[in-house]
Amino acid sequence: HKDEHGSVSITMPLDDIGWRSGSTCLVPGTHRNTPPPVFCMSNIMLDHKREAQLTGAAGDVIFFTPEAWHGRAENSTDTSTCRLFFNFYSRSSRDSTRWSPCIPAEQVAHAAEVIPFPYRHMFRIDPAPRSENLQQSKFMAWVTHNGSSSSSSALSALLREYFYWKGAVKAPIGTDARGTDLPSYRTTITESERFSVFYYIRHLDPVRTIKNTVRLSLEYWMSVCRLRAKPLEKGGE
Repeated sequence: HKDEHGSVSITMPLDDIGWRSGSTCLVPGTHRNTPPPVFCMSNIMLDHKREAQLTGAAGDVIFFTPEAWHGRAENSTDTSTCRLFFNFYSRSSRDSTRWSPCIPAEQVAHAAEVIPFPYRHMFRIDPAPRSENLQQSKFMAWVTHNGSSSSSSALSALLREYFYWKGAVKAPIGTDARGTDLPSYRTTITESERFSVFYYIRHLDPVRTIKNTVRLSLEYWMSVCRLRAKPLEKGGE
């Protein structure tokens, strides 16, 4: 799947992690100008021919962008491993953490009190100032907001990714931590990216895309007609 735009992730192995040890796997280069992988791979549960796995020794630090196609690699060993995982977002992308709905505010405040003051800001995301030149239309707000839907097999995810790369990355960069404000759901990783319809479309797997389209069409009409049927399996088979 692909996670929402405008984020960077860091993983730190607390154990030595080798190939097929349950680490994160990803396809290098797919963080730019690509559709959701469910429309591009015949089976997202199988290895990709260009797959890389975030392996390393305990204490290593690995940076990657979750906008790339990624998932959890199989652990074919007889041991378990542990990792620390960090996600960083632009303040213009969100005003709360992803885990805020899962952890009570009082528990977060208590945890913040027991760590050194200079690090307490890591428990919150302060609202970013909004510049007039960064105001978006309702359509572009839909395109850029909550890009986590790109992990879905819905056709809206395919269209949202298309219009993100076609239009959102053309929005002017304001300022970021270097002194300017980034538009919502943007990182400097994509600030100079050029959109190519050919490059975007060539990733699509025709059979997979047709299956998803047929499955979603059937689900839609069954819901309209209020038919009760066994849910179709994800992936369109």
